[in-house]
This record gives sequence, C-alpha cells and structure tokens, in this order.
Amino acid sequence: MAAGGKPFADVLIVGGGIMGSCTALFLSRLAPELSHRIKVVDKDLTFARSSTALSAASIRHQFSNPVNVRMSQFGTQFIKNLSFFCDRTAQQEREAAGNRNGDGVVFDGGIGFRETGYLFLATQKGKDVLRENNEVQTACGARISLLDSDRLNSKFPWVRQDPDGDGINSGSFGEEGEGSFDAYLLLQLIKKENMLRGIEYVQDEIMGGKLTENGDAVTGVAFRSSPLEMKSVGTVVNAAGAAGGRVAKFFGVNLPVVPRKRSVYAFSCPSEETVTGCPLTVLPCGTWFRREGKGFICGGSPPEGEEDPDVAPDDFDVHGDHFEERLWPSLAEAVPAFEALKVTHAWAGHYETCLLDHNAVIGRHPRVSNFISVCGFSGHGLQHGPAAGRAVAEEIVLGRQESLSLSCFGFDRVLEGRPLLERGIV
Repeated sequence: MAAGGKPFADVLIVGGGIMGSCTALFLSRLAPELSHRIKVVDKDLTFARSSTALSAASIRHQFSNPVNVRMSQFGTQFIKNLSFFCDRTAQQEREAAGNRNGDGVVFDGGIGFRETGYLFLATQKGKDVLRENNEVQTACGARISLLDSDRLNSKFPWVRQDPDGDGINSGSFGEEGEGSFDAYLLLQLIKKENMLRGIEYVQDEIMGGKLTENGDAVTGVAFRSSPLEMKSVGTVVNAAGAAGGRVAKFFGVNLPVVPRKRSVYAFSCPSEETVTGCPLTVLPCGTWFRREGKGFICGGSPPEGEEDPDVAPDDFDVHGDHFEERLWPSLAEAVPAFEALKVTHAWAGHYETCLLDHNAVIGRHPRVSNFISVCGFSGHGLQHGPAAGRAVAEEIVLGRQESLSLSCFGFDRVLEGRPLLERGIV
C-alpha cells in the first residue's frame, strides 16, 4: 500500500530485541486497543545473533548517573515480577500445568535470575570514584556496600590485594538486585507475551524511508521484501540496536550509534572451587568475569584511546588473540586461581556504541516529530530495556515520560554535542 493510505502500522518498531520488544509490551499495557496496530520488524525473528542473546546477560545498579541506577532498579523489579508484566503468558503456563490459580507457583519464565551481585574492584587511585558513585547509588535506594581491604579479603579472599602498593585494595559490591539470568529466554518470553496480546512480529529489513516535503515527519517505510513500495506508518521507533545509526539515516537523522564487536570467553580452571561466591567482578583495567555453570565467562572492551574498529553486520568472528594478550594476564594478576585455566568456548556479539558518550539516545527527535530513538545503550541495553521501553511507550501514548523521566538521554545532547559521561563504569 502506498504511503498516505491506511497505515501499515500505527507504531512501527524497528528491531525486536529487548528494547523493541519491551517498548511493544508497555505500549500494549498502556493502550490495549493499540496492540493490533503495532508491528515489530526484525531481519531475524530467532534473535540468535541479537545483542540481547549474545550479551553477558547481567544487571547491575552500580552507575554514576542516578537515572541509570533507577533504570536498572526497574529492570530488577521487572525480571522479579514477570508473572505481573507478562501476565497472559504466566496464566497460559499455569493452565497448561493444570494450575489455573497459580497456587504455590512462582513464574519466572525459566530465566533463572541469580542474584549474585556485581563487584567493582579498585586501586588506591580509584577509591574516590567508588565512594562518590556509592553516594549516588545509595541515594537512589540501591544496596551497594563499600569494601575496604579487610572486608574485601573477608568476603572475597580469592582476590589478590596490594593494600600498600598500586594494586587492588578496595571494592564496591551489590548486596541486592544485581546478578545474571538467561537473556535469550527473557526475550522469547516477552515476544510470546506480545504475540498473545495481538502484536505482530514481521521478519523483514528496513531499506528506506520517506519524509514529508519539509522533512518534519516520516510518511513511509520501504522493506527488503518490497523495496519499491513505501508503506505508510504512524510512529517509527528506532530500536535497531547496533544498526540504529544506519536506520536513522533513512529518515535524515544523524545518530552516532555504530556497531562494535565484543568477544566473550568461557573458561575453566583446576582450582575453581576456591573462587567461592563469585559475582560479576570488574577489574580496574575493565576486564570482567563471572561464574557461569561450573566455570566462568569473561570479556572486556579496548582501553580508552585504543582502536575500536567498525564491524561488518555479518562479522561474528571471535577476536583471535584478545584473551591471551589482554584478558588472561589481567585475570591472573587479580585472581591467583586463574593463573592456570583453559578456554572452553567463545562467542562474539555486536555492541551498540554511542560514540558521543556511551549512553543511550532515548526519545522523540525534535525535527522529525514521529521518529523516536531507543538505542545506543553501549552495553547497558539488556538491563535498561524495561525502563526505556516503558518511557517510550508513555511518550507515545501519554505524550510524556511519566514513570521516570529519561530526558537527560534525549536528542538535544546529541545535537548540541554535549556528552553525558559515566565515571568508573564498564
């Protein structure tokens, strides 16, 4: 159907990962009558190579920006209350189990949230940043404990400390609400809930866009399945993740969001039983690791100032020498048990990097009035998906972000070149 006829979708969400699917879910919850007029378009509805599926699948409350803290707090609330937020799926599961009332049944969608916390480690140089971040976090109600050298040794004796030198001598630990879960199952659960609500998922890829003559609104979208046909849409939500910058260009919008490749390595070690109570641990250099099953996974971003090249959309090859040259030395220095280890497998995914400040761009574009962005989360997307999706849904339905204002992440800072930076955060 040509642009100008009955809309292909009143709300077209480009990208069906955690951000797009959460936006669709909260749109349906806020305005159920809209559900059958929402379409979520993604080139691969299995989401096997989505940033959501290939992430470290974790959530933390340890940020230096209070809005990021509150977004993660809502993320924890969301995954702990899936029977409320995904109520139709929960009821269907109960009925299939012959328990219509759900008596004694805790519905978590099988995602297995493990509330093991995050541990940020610091040297003497980084202690002040931990303390200042902690003041922000606790003011938001987050349960984050500062650990001096003695408390760190008592709680995590497997960490190698250097209290009188330049090595690790302190930490910050999330006592509640932080941990890991099965991100792929969470996404599939939300997708199922959305489909039960009447939201349509379409496997296709956006190839072009059309604006009004003066460029102030989107009027049509073209897809790979019919590239010569512009389909009429009401509102376009750019939830395309690492492809968000490319999608924005179709609508004349400059969005500094690009894909970067990140590799995750799974490993085992002979003395892994000594690394007890292991949370997701972040070293001062940025290397991170956490327990996964009987072993561990780890990763890390390039240091600031080091080349972080563009990546092709189909490049999912693991960095060949990254583990041996950078990760393993830092792991072995911090944890003696990791001096001997074996990589068991690895994978690579795409990281949606906001080049301005590594924070998301959320909200309506000031010039293209029906174009809304919710991408650029730079590694925070999975945990911030529920809060961001709720905010975008409220902006569409209510005309304002009512539950939690995310205006600090709006387009204005991009247009003005005004970064919103985090401190001491991966």
